[in-house]
Amino acid sequence: MIHIPFSLGVAVGRNHNIELALAYHAYPSVEQFNGAFAFGLSFPLN
Repeated sequence: MIHIPFSLGVAVGRNHNIELALAYHAYPSVEQFNGAFAFGLSFPLN
């Protein structure tokens, strides 16, 4: 089965420490798709 991955993301904030992303997989042969929304934070450990 062939799948087509697609993702789109952006890093925002003063130091680009907030990340928003969308990730999808499309399956044309069975006419289905699945997707997810992700939210991430980055911070220094020192």
